[in-house]
Amino acid sequence: MRRIYTFMLALILCLVLAPQTYALGVTGSGSCGENATWTLTDDGTLTISGQGPMEDYTSSSLAPWLKLKDTTKVKTVIIENGITHIGDRSFYFMWHNNPYLTSVEIPSSVQTIGKFAFGSCDGLTNVVIPEGVTSIGEQAFIYCRYLTSLSLPSTLTSVGDAAFACENLESVYYAGSAEQWENIVFEKNNHFLLMSTIHYGDTTVNEDHPSDWARDEVIAAIASHLVPESEQKNYKQPITRGKVTAIIVRLLEESYGKPISDILVDKNVTVNPQAFTDTDDPNVFAANALGIINGIGNNQFYPDGTLTRAQIAALVNRVANVVGVNTSGYTHNFTDVIGHWSSPELGWPSQTGILKGVGNNLFNPNGPLTTEQAIVTAYRALQVLKNR
Repeated sequence: MRRIYTFMLALILCLVLAPQTYALGVTGSGSCGENATWTLTDDGTLTISGQGPMEDYTSSSLAPWLKLKDTTKVKTVIIENGITHIGDRSFYFMWHNNPYLTSVEIPSSVQTIGKFAFGSCDGLTNVVIPEGVTSIGEQAFIYCRYLTSLSLPSTLTSVGDAAFACENLESVYYAGSAEQWENIVFEKNNHFLLMSTIHYGDTTVNEDHPSDWARDEVIAAIASHLVPESEQKNYKQPITRGKVTAIIVRLLEESYGKPISDILVDKNVTVNPQAFTDTDDPNVFAANALGIINGIGNNQFYPDGTLTRAQIAALVNRVANVVGVNTSGYTHNFTDVIGHWSSPELGWPSQTGILKGVGNNLFNPNGPLTTEQAIVTAYRALQVLKNR
């Protein structure tokens, strides 16, 4: 009798639980690491469970869930506590198979995020990377075009090449301090990330990103290789003579399509390494040999000195002359440069749209040249010189 009672109780429990079990069907499951498994249910939830790292996938192999036709239904990815590494290319090309992936949950047990891990996941608008993650691989979130908000942990030490090449990224919430942020190694092509508004854990906000008027052209200039990585900051601050020279040399190289060393050979110009005694910057010596920049006298270049808006006009004209453009014979309508030494320099860059005034037919020639102004000027000049 007792045995019959036990059997009936078990049967009742099965009947009670059965609807719940079948209501959430499993679309696919399997292994995704030595001690990691995956399950995709028909509500669109992909769950990664287990201990240790997920498997890394190559360009010739796909994660198993990306091979399923039902992957088009994936809406949420949940990585459970215990997983320590999100594999390379784990969710890459999800945009092609599932443009509706809108949520990713990453646990604090994760230490590293592999390269291309979430590349092209267009549905992501906000991602929270928890404390414990120390490195994010190259192109981990590349082409997540609608990612606007990102939370990063204070444990982060490195961010790979183009990890956050996300054109609409606006706000980054970093759990650490501004000092900790400066110690993170950011590899190249992370300008969208670095130009976002950074909110630090101590509530201070980093405003070190371009002004609204300059942002798009600064981004385009960086993509055009005009801006050395060391100059991709302090956008609203006055720029030094040495830093402007680096950008001007890049402008010349991109206009010619050749490195500066080849341009010097083409022009039959020899660099004088004794021209200045206060700098050893090869860009300065090369630009000086080509007649683009001059010193301040007594073999001094004064690399830490600042420039004015009028001086960038002169530099742009000289670059154009080296490239072979005749900048003479052009006029301008600025009324505050009458009698100013820069007046003849403003015609060509003004008429071609490289340089613009500050309103009311004024140019403000003696105004300080900021980093963003120098970058935008170089970018506009490149477009004109390439299309000449």
